[in-house]
Amino acid sequence: MTYIEIGRTVEGYKQAEFVALKNPELALDYDYPKSFYLSAEGFILVKTPQGKFEVIAKTDSC
Repeated sequence: MTYIEIGRTVEGYKQAEFVALKNPELALDYDYPKSFYLSAEGFILVKTPQGKFEVIAKTDSC
């Protein structure tokens, strides 16, 4: 996945925006979020309407 880092949260997460898939032919049929967050541990998170962060995936390159 290709993304642009747009900032950091007070919790220390990188805030990012989805740009494109590197290998779309290998991608899962999934509605990838436009905006998401990356933790130092490699977790991909989204922010819920209640303001909490929810892990949706794990990456090995963060």
